Amino acid sequence: LSGGRVIHVVGVGWLEEAFDANGVPFADRGRRHDDYVEAMRALWTQPKASVHNTYVEFDQCISRPQPAQSIPIVVGGHTRKAAERAARIGDGFFPGSGSIEDLGAAFGIVRGTCATLDRDPGEVELTASGGGRNFDELCARVEQLIALGVSRTILSPLPEEQLLALAEGLQARFGMDV
Repeated sequence: LSGGRVIHVVGVGWLEEAFDANGVPFADRGRRHDDYVEAMRALWTQPKASVHNTYVEFDQCISRPQPAQSIPIVVGGHTRKAAERAARIGDGFFPGSGSIEDLGAAFGIVRGTCATLDRDPGEVELTASGGGRNFDELCARVEQLIALGVSRTILSPLPEEQLLALAEGLQARFGMDV
């Protein structure tokens, strides 16, 4: 349906009251998250999927339509555990916003965890939020993010006219896809 343009961003959640309201234990949200990711991947890649883990149990399940190509799973979150989880099971990591120092530390955790898992850290695409009060500040931020290894920058919502002008400027300056 999307022509391969879907990216699935997941996170364990942070608001304990939301878990309480749904009768779901907050303390085990990480394990539940990982088990659900395992199930999604199985359903998206196998003609008849079977998954047996703590939170998911099914045999020979068929899910249609299957994606025409792999759907990247990007792990969101700004904690050490989120960075480690991205290295372990993610195709990408999106800690959201933060200072360049904080983002650098989070990306360092991803790379370090990949090294302990004998995984190429280049397999985990890094995403971060852009920022700045004007075009020059945004460009300076993008340059800092590129130096950290970020390959995708998320921009704040803007009116279409402003966004298109900003996109043209970024494309001209950095040669990036918009």
